[in-house]
Amino acid sequence: MMVSPMREVEHEKKSVPPLSQSRHSDIACETLYVCKHVQGARLGESQPAARGTEIHRVLATYIDHLVRTKRATDLEVFDSLMGTVGAEAREVLEKFGRC
Repeated sequence: MMVSPMREVEHEKKSVPPLSQSRHSDIACETLYVCKHVQGARLGESQPAARGTEIHRVLATYIDHLVRTKRATDLEVFDSLMGTVGAEAREVLEKFGRC
């Protein structure tokens, strides 16, 4: 059985650093948060990582908009956000926008 990265940290009784704005955005990916902020790993940004960050940024912005406006979808806003990303990220995001 695979144990989540956060559970491993709790098991090892390491202290978790205080939450900051950068840590808050990293916590969306549990593995990234543990590697970067708990274990202190230095992570370089590859093209796939940059694309993932771009996709996460767009989705987070879109979801925040939906929550704020209390809507289930808003394709006009989604399409405008898609205009800010590269071709590879757009290809992935198009699958989300038409669900």
